[in-house]
Amino acid sequence: MMILRSMRMRRRKRMRRRANRSQIKCSGAPILGRRGDCSAAISDKLTALKSLIPKSIQTAGESVKGSPSSSSEQQQQSTLFQDTANYIVLLKSQVLLLQSLLDFYDTPSQPIAAAAAVDLHN
Repeated sequence: MMILRSMRMRRRKRMRRRANRSQIKCSGAPILGRRGDCSAAISDKLTALKSLIPKSIQTAGESVKGSPSSSSEQQQQSTLFQDTANYIVLLKSQVLLLQSLLDFYDTPSQPIAAAAAVDLHN
């Protein structure tokens, strides 16, 4: 009885391993099918990334299509990643600028604060 149970458990484990091998993982999410499905998912993600970057930041003449089968497509993807990095740096600098403006205008200067304190006591 114990031997049969052990054999069944081993068989189930083997079947699970085989099922896991048949799945292709693309960005952590299993996708059933061939590798073409994975490249289509990557292409969709690159297109979505490109749509987030303003046209003024994007390098001219760039289009992201399919998987990187040719060197020109790899260059386009590399350019897209560089444009994304540039946009992130731009956004970060804008945030720092706005934080410094907020700090500057948020704290009142000493003479105005002293005058306000005098008026409150009178």
